[in-house]
Order: sequence, then C-alpha cells, then structure tokens
Amino acid sequence: MTAPLHIDLTTRLIRRFIAKTSLSETECVLWKGATAGTGLTYGNFKVGKRTMLAHRVAYEIFRGPIPQGLCVLHKCDVPTCVNPAHLFLGTRQDNMDDRNQKGRQASGERQGRAKLSYKIVREMRKAYAAGATQSALARKYGISTQNARLAILGVTWKGA
Repeated sequence: MTAPLHIDLTTRLIRRFIAKTSLSETECVLWKGATAGTGLTYGNFKVGKRTMLAHRVAYEIFRGPIPQGLCVLHKCDVPTCVNPAHLFLGTRQDNMDDRNQKGRQASGERQGRAKLSYKIVREMRKAYAAGATQSALARKYGISTQNARLAILGVTWKGA
C-alpha cells in the first residue's frame, strides 16, 4: 500500500509539474516527463527525494490528499493522463473491477507469460478435431492437460 503523499504544495512544485504536461485532443492532460518502467507508461514525478506516480501527484495537487490504501484510477484509461477531472479514488478491488469491466486485463498473447498464441490454439483445435488427444497436445506445446483442455474447448483463448 502506498502511504499518503502529504506534498508541500509550493507554487514552484505546481509550476514544475504543469510544465511537464500538454493538452490532447481527447481532453486528457498528458504527462510528458519521465515514465515508470512498468509496462504501462505511467508518469513519474520527483517530489523531494521521492519519485511518485504523476497521476497520484496530480490528484494531490488539484483534488486533495489521497487516504492511505486508496488507488487513483483513470476514467479515460490513458496511463499518461494527469487531468484531475479524469482521476478518481478507489480501492485495489475497485481498480481491478474497473480494469476487468473495461476489458483491459492482459489476456491471450498480451499476457506476458503466455506459452500459447492464437495461431497455436487454432492449430490445437484443428488437431483435436482430427483426433489428437488433449494430453498429447499439452505435451507438444509444453502446457498442462488442463490448460490444453480449456484452450481447445474455448473456455480460454476465446478469440482464437
């Protein structure tokens, strides 16, 4: 959990923050400064000796303190957006529910640890229809029989 920032909101800090932003055509205020190496390009902003996520700093500057344990979520789903009108507070569960409702959860080939691809799943389904067993296909592709079964039956890899 992230501790509250309790930023000393000096004019200098606010000007420095705003200087690292730009307006977009979608009403997002985009972060143009450093970004975190998280896979998603969330902005980073240095506050004293501490590097903070830019959207959290934006919330603190323009909306107020973030209670301990709460996340700052994006209505617009643009990780580099720091528009305070696009930001709202929620729990980690709220953040996960929001991600899932909007279909942003990494799945299929977008999931970093995926051993399969859409092409391989289509090949597996074709081979299974032609008589190959789920366990033989699992061995061939280095996955468990359960994962092979779920992919072949379309429980997972629905878009394949």
